[in-house]
Amino acid sequence: MSDSASAGRRDSGGTDRSGPEKASGKPVLTRKCRRNAFIGVGIIVLAGGVFGWRQSQSDALMTRIHHGLVVCATGAAAVATRPLSLATAAQAATSTTGVTPPGAAPDPAVANAPSMVELDVMQGADGQLLVREGDRPLSDALMAMRRNRGLVMLSLPDATVQSVVKVVRATGMRHRVILSVSGETGTRDALKADRSIIVAIPVTSVHDEYVARRLAGGHRFAAYLPSDASPALFAQAHHDAAAVIADSPHLSSDPARLQAFLNQPVDIVVTDNPDRFVKLLDGD
Repeated sequence: MSDSASAGRRDSGGTDRSGPEKASGKPVLTRKCRRNAFIGVGIIVLAGGVFGWRQSQSDALMTRIHHGLVVCATGAAAVATRPLSLATAAQAATSTTGVTPPGAAPDPAVANAPSMVELDVMQGADGQLLVREGDRPLSDALMAMRRNRGLVMLSLPDATVQSVVKVVRATGMRHRVILSVSGETGTRDALKADRSIIVAIPVTSVHDEYVARRLAGGHRFAAYLPSDASPALFAQAHHDAAAVIADSPHLSSDPARLQAFLNQPVDIVVTDNPDRFVKLLDGD
């Protein structure tokens, strides 16, 4: 390149303009840009934290179920005792030689998991929602279970679904409650009341299971089966429902019947004698 051509690429001050222009000498990211970047990262982190918290709350019930068998106390036992959560129930349920005692060291992730109680909700003359067990306000019972990180199944024989759901929301128990209703109308009302609350639907036959799945649509539901349901019905309910609930067989029955029951894909066992049920699982 000639000297004249080279000189033509320089300005009057002798600055070479052949490369990218660096006129100002300022950093690539200004203070404003860095501040906006920090704000953006902070928003992303905060949103991730909120999402994680919401997920943990929404999965409170299902997480506990996935960790093992849940024993739900009903009747007087729901008030007199705090039912036990079994870290070794899943192991016992897979045994083919009889109920086996638990291992020496329970799973630490499950040992302190919440228990579950079934409560009957009734509506007083003044419209207040009460729990039949203990004759106390529903809100007080739910708040007590929330403090204990407990799970609750609410049976609604004498209360409207909408009023119960309102109290459940106010106490922050939407993701720790199962609604147990009777009749197709009550089931429809419960399914419409709050899509985040799992509804238990009675299932006694394959046809009932089909109807329950059709009623639920995209709503998660729990199939409530009798203890003597067929293995095929248990399997179908386990495939279609978010959880399988069943009443415990009579505890005076022989161990083989109890073991046959535990071999089914049951997530929640309802019993009026949780202590005795646990002892049987322990082999006592």
